[in-house]
Amino acid sequence: MRTVYYRLAAAAILLATVLLASGCLTCEYKEYRLKLNDDGSGEGVIRYVNIMANVTSEDESAEADFKELVSDYLNGTMIEEEYPEAIIRSKTLKEEDGVLVGEVEVEFSSLRAIKLYQYDEQSPIMH
Repeated sequence: MRTVYYRLAAAAILLATVLLASGCLTCEYKEYRLKLNDDGSGEGVIRYVNIMANVTSEDESAEADFKELVSDYLNGTMIEEEYPEAIIRSKTLKEEDGVLVGEVEVEFSSLRAIKLYQYDEQSPIMH
């Protein structure tokens, strides 16, 4: 078993693909902390660091975005729908160093189940 740590810069791709795809929320970056088995299965934590509202006008409400985060992602099934091939063990929101952090504990049968891939053993793991 090998342990892998990956940090992906938060950008439009992250916003569009994973946790915060349907609202005015974004995060600074996404981090994977994984333990990989030889067969490609594994377990780990996907962290969304510095989750924030992307409020661009006075009409938009950061409070509404936070309520959506809690109801749809933390208490709802949006994460399970995003990773249908993975087993979601837990989802948490917490404050770390003054920023909001979301953590998803996950088990997976392959990297594909958590939207990652590796071309061959010498290649890096990519999103």
